[in-house]
Amino acid sequence: MKEIEFGGQVIEFPDTMSDEEIATVLQQAYKSQMPKGLPSQSITEPALAMYGGALSQVGSGLAGLGRVGMELATGSDFEQAMLKGGEQVKRTSQELSQPFMPKTQLGMQGLESFSKTMEPVTKGFETASRFFGDVEFERSGSPLKAALNYTTPTLILEAIGLTSLR
Repeated sequence: MKEIEFGGQVIEFPDTMSDEEIATVLQQAYKSQMPKGLPSQSITEPALAMYGGALSQVGSGLAGLGRVGMELATGSDFEQAMLKGGEQVKRTSQELSQPFMPKTQLGMQGLESFSKTMEPVTKGFETASRFFGDVEFERSGSPLKAALNYTTPTLILEAIGLTSLR
């Protein structure tokens, strides 16, 4: 379960829910409890959320790699080490991005609006990712080369801070 601190309380969400789905639920359920905010917060809070998303991607990736290394160094098999690393990435990503989530109604509305505006861009990157990965696998038969082609568009989204919008 994902635990999100919101309005001074901890709320649990299923691991299967994306950050965007959680933000929507919080916005709908707790919007009336959030301060309205200033008009500028409809821009600054979403920008901070994207910054936090990019920061959390980098930080959680490094934490996950560190966990994999630690697990391997202490005798875990590769599969177990990778599972532990993935769990570490999830936890760290949530912990690092949560403080950057919008705190006002206008901030939540701004983030939702920006996410909807950017949806065609992120969907395009996801489609390109699948296409290039599939084509490379059919061409070369190499899972490694295909994986590189699958992940390159996502890395580009991460580099510009848009992975939190998927």
